[in-house]
Amino acid sequence: DRMAEDHKNARNLAEGLSEIPGITIDLDRVQTNMVMVNVKKEFPNGVAAILEQNGVKALDRGMGNLRLVTHYGVEDTDIYTALEVFRRIMN
Repeated sequence: DRMAEDHKNARNLAEGLSEIPGITIDLDRVQTNMVMVNVKKEFPNGVAAILEQNGVKALDRGMGNLRLVTHYGVEDTDIYTALEVFRRIMN
């Protein structure tokens, strides 16, 4: 039951991210609680560091590629917050 909620949250996150200019995501690959994202914008200290400073944890895979994971404790409101942080830093 818990994994179904994580997968739903990951899908909502992925769909929201796909609407933000400068972010590329293959929605067909989002089938679990992991979301792979590519950020086209350059950040001097890396996008993962900027996200973490704003309360969003992401694994930096290099070259603007990130891995985001939804899990126990990540709620709908956290997804909306993460999307707002991405929108803000991409502007």
